[in-house]
Formats: sequence, structure tokens, C-alpha cells
Amino acid sequence: MRKILLMLLVFCGFLFSANAQQKIVSGTVTSSVEGEGVLPGVTVSVKGTTMGVTTDINGKYSLVVPDNAVTLIFSYIGMKKQEVDIGNLSVIDILMEPDVLGLNEVVVTALGISREKKSLGYSVQQIGGEGFDYGNAAMDINPDDIESISVLKGAAASALYGSRAANGVVRVTVPCT
Repeated sequence: MRKILLMLLVFCGFLFSANAQQKIVSGTVTSSVEGEGVLPGVTVSVKGTTMGVTTDINGKYSLVVPDNAVTLIFSYIGMKKQEVDIGNLSVIDILMEPDVLGLNEVVVTALGISREKKSLGYSVQQIGGEGFDYGNAAMDINPDDIESISVLKGAAASALYGSRAANGVVRVTVPCT
């Protein structure tokens, strides 16, 4: 009885696997920015699933997708996310455009480590170079030489700069010349 049941389960498994058709979609991802060319590390995924790959150093990808898959999603930091219908295509080449708005969300912390502003465990306030100061020692700095001023509040922010900054940090950024 067990042998018959086991054989029946194996047979059903073959039937289900025969119905689950798959196809391969491949292509190249390039940037619309002049001089950048191909984009390595672009995430290519099947919408609504956990299936996905990243492009290789030459911007190429190859992905096995189910026959019922409808859309591929292409995403890359600094570029606009794109959704492309698969249809009957087996080769899909993509030209990605820059997304300048997403780049303003990055904050450089101590030691040059980049983090998203919302992922920091402390408060950050940004002041542009056109802000004037009318009454302290900061007046000794030429406002035309200031790229930006960041105010990091709290002990968590000062941990990056040492114990002398226990009450917070005022960081003045001057452009490199």
C-alpha cells in the first residue's frame, strides 16, 4: 500500500512540474547618462515574486521566469525604477534614466560613511551656504567658502566625533579646491 501511495505521489509531482512552464529572459541594462555605458549591479526581479538577479559587470542579466510572469522590475540606486511587460519577449534591453531626487536623501557621517537620512539614529539639520550668522565666532568664516553646515544633535551623533562633542556637533563643509 505504501509503495502504491509513494508511486502516486511521484507521478503527481511529474504532472505538476510538467505544467509549470518556464522561460529565460535576458538582456543588457545601460545608462542614459553620457559616458556611463552599461550598469553593473542593477536588480532585475519578477513582479510579485521573490525571483530576481543582478546584472554582471557588463550590464547583462539572464533570469528564468515562470510562463505566467507579466512584469520585470529594474531598480538601481540613483536611477528611476522601471517596470517592463515581458509578453513573448526573450530579450529585454533597458535604458535607465537618472533619478536626481533620490540622491538628496544621503547623509555623509563621520569617517565618510554614507547613510540614508531616515536610517540615522540621531537628528540632523542641514543649512545651505547662503545662511548668515550675525553674532558669534563663526563670523570669522567667509560665507562664500561654505558649502554646507550640518548640526548633529545628541550624544549618539557625537559618538562619531569623540567625547569632546558630547552636546552635539556643528560640521562646516568647505568645497575642495
